Order: sequence, then C-alpha cells, then structure tokens
Amino acid sequence: MIADNQNATYHYEVWLLSDRGERIALLDGLQSFRYTRAVNSAGAFNLTLPSTFDVTKLQKDRRVAIYRKPYGGTLALDFMGLIETIGRAGRVPNRMCSGVSLNGLLERRNVLYYAGSAAAAYVTVAADDAMKQIVRENLGASATTGNARYVSDVIDAAYFSVQADLTQGATLDKQFAWRRVADVLRELSDASRQAGVEIFYEMVPVTESTFEFQTFKTMRGVDRRGQIAFGVEYGNLDEPTYIESWSDEVNYAVAGGQGEEALRALSSAEDTYRSGASIFGKAEGFVNATQETTTVGLTNSAKSAVNAGRPRRSFSAQIINNPQSLYGIHWGYGDYVTATYDGLTFDAMIKAVTVGLDNNGQETIEALIEAYT
Repeated sequence: MIADNQNATYHYEVWLLSDRGERIALLDGLQSFRYTRAVNSAGAFNLTLPSTFDVTKLQKDRRVAIYRKPYGGTLALDFMGLIETIGRAGRVPNRMCSGVSLNGLLERRNVLYYAGSAAAAYVTVAADDAMKQIVRENLGASATTGNARYVSDVIDAAYFSVQADLTQGATLDKQFAWRRVADVLRELSDASRQAGVEIFYEMVPVTESTFEFQTFKTMRGVDRRGQIAFGVEYGNLDEPTYIESWSDEVNYAVAGGQGEEALRALSSAEDTYRSGASIFGKAEGFVNATQETTTVGLTNSAKSAVNAGRPRRSFSAQIINNPQSLYGIHWGYGDYVTATYDGLTFDAMIKAVTVGLDNNGQETIEALIEAYT
C-alpha cells in the first residue's frame, strides 16, 4: 500500500494475524485506517475494508500489525493492536473493525489478590520493579491461584514475557488490592515522576507473535533535544498552550500514622518558600499513612505530598508533520525534543501520535507534544 503526501511517498503493510500472531491475510485492499499510540495508555485503531473482504476473517482479539515506511526511511512495525469491534456499513457494506493497542490488555486485568496480600501491597520497592511484578502476578507466569490470586489467568509464555527488573524508578510504597492493573501502573508512574524519576511502560511487540511488558526511564523514545526544535516559527507546531496553575497546590502536609485520636502518630513537612509567597500562601494537605511505623516514614510521606502538590507548569501543542520534521525520520513516538513558545523553551515529550490514511491515499499525522514540571 502506497500513499503520496506532499510529494513524499509512504509505504504501508497491514497484516491480519491470529491471536497467536500467525499471518492470516495482507490487508492490501484497505480503504482507510487510523491508529493512535499514546504513552502509558491504551492506543486505538480502526480499519475500513471493501465489501469483497471475507468478514469472517475478522474475529475478536485477532491482531492487526501495521508496518510503515516513511519517505527516506525503512519499513518497520509501527503499531500492533487487538480487534474489539467488528461492523458493516453502507448500501454495499464495507467491512470495519477497531480495537486497542497491546496496552489494552492492562485495562482488562485487575489485581485479584486480597488486601494485605504480598501481591497487593509493596513496601520500599522501585516503581519500575513494582510495575513488572504486578504484571507478572496478574498477566504473567505468577498469575495463578497457587500464588494466591483469586483466579488463574496466565498469558502463555510462548507469546508474552516481562522484562527483567532494572530498579530504576523511585522507591515507593503502594497498596492496590482488587484494582485495575492499568490504573495502578499509571499511579506508580505518576508517583515516581513526583519523586523525581520518570518511568514509562508499554506492551512492546518483539515479533508478530511475541510481545513484552517493558519499562523506560526518563523517556519512552529517543532523546532528540538539540537535534530538532519545534515551534510556531519553524512551521511545525500548532495550537500551543502554556499554563501555570496553583489550584491543587499543597505546601504544608500532615501525615497521620497508626493510633487513634490524640494518640495517633503525626508528622509534617512544609515548603516555606511556597507557603510564604503571599499572605494567603499556605495550602494544607493530609496524608493517611497508616502503613508507616516510624517518624521518619511519616515525615517522608508528608514530604512526598508537598512535592506532589507543587504548582503545575504545563505546555502542550500539536505537531505539524512537514518535510523538515517527518514522523519516523526526524522524530518519533515518545521522543524528547526541544520546543519553543513566546520566548519560553521547553524539554518536551511526544506523548501521542495518530496516523491515518484516507480513501484517497492521503496520509495524516497528528501528534501531541507536552512538557510539565
């Protein structure tokens, strides 16, 4: 499949695979398609096929693999997803299907362990290692009743693996019995960021049949800062927004430990620079930290709340794909890049990329760039 966009030629191969990753059909008669990759989230896709396509080949959880070759680049797997919806539309019915990226598997599983179980409460564990253990115990080899899970639900190791522990994230405590796996992973990522170490995660296709849960420190993609700049003045950035917000600030926090009423253990932390910024500056918060048994542990919990409650400064914009900044050549999904706006300069991440091809063979690339402190 070939698309011509602004005199640059792009090649695509879209394959329908079995749930085990075996090739069923090359979808070279596609009328249109669209797919989105998003950091720490379940991406999505949709395909429209002609009425002549055998709709019985479209079945729940069959895989869709999309290969893309940008102008001047090489053909590479850019997206893999699982079919969740199948449809037909029109007087001469087109066939349609849509679904989620492999990250969608994390949305399907819950932490089915009792509160207090070792598999539902971690103490002083690196965030990335905690993520991997949660995935092992709810999707991987340890997701068994023999490991105290309420029901066994192991994805066959012939197709799925979990990356070895790297111990790169911030050290955290977390309790999460009965909760959805994807929600817990996002919270661990957020908590590690608040503690000063960025950790991202993704179900990464290794081959068409195998995939692996992996974590990434600092960035999901490649560090391209200093190699490419994005800005309105460069013609590759649109709809920029910069916001400073103190609406959810906490600069003085109390952590409550074990005990009741006047006998409850307490400790506090404060950022006096922020709390003293104005006569109204103090913004208080409380942390329920009953898992802590020492004053040091309580104080650290209060400090964490103060750090998490710092003012938010965020920048977001849409990337314009042009010959000087091509997706797959000059920048890619999850990359760190430099962005400028109104005299400000940001280290920003490309947080989501949406690729589409319409029925005229016109390719569209939409990407969200984001920076936050």
